[in-house]
Amino acid sequence: MTSEKQTKANRSNAKKSTGPKSQEGKARSSKNATTHGILSTEVVVHGELMDDFEQFRAGLFVDLAPTGTLEVLLVEKIANYAWRLRRAIQAEAGFMERGMSSEFSRKSLDSFFSGMDGSKMANISRYESMLSKHFYKAIHQLRELQRQRKEELEKADPLASLANGFVW
Repeated sequence: MTSEKQTKANRSNAKKSTGPKSQEGKARSSKNATTHGILSTEVVVHGELMDDFEQFRAGLFVDLAPTGTLEVLLVEKIANYAWRLRRAIQAEAGFMERGMSSEFSRKSLDSFFSGMDGSKMANISRYESMLSKHFYKAIHQLRELQRQRKEELEKADPLASLANGFVW
């Protein structure tokens, strides 16, 4: 049980410790707990290059050929989910590599998966599953919109779909 004297001291100390004041300090401290960056609010995290993401994203725009605001938003989502999924797979490989880099044995593998790294692996696996689900859902939504658009174009003008990138 905490004494009243300790409680007062804790409250007094808490008032002194209010965290960073500047925008720069707040931005820096917001990344303190980043371990794998899968759930980061920023798509491109420390250790990744914005140019790589932009090139990846541009490739998806070429491959998926969105038309209209909603399709563009879905391709943006797909790019973000795919990039994060890639990061999750890399994080999983990194944890596995670290866990097996020492003298490998069945015992060390068991302790790896049951210990702290095991819970990290379980979290990464859960995030990977969640991202895959969102990724494929967004692709399905995009394809459905494109299918509907193609049908509407063909009803209006059977040759119009060829001019809008639909060559099946």
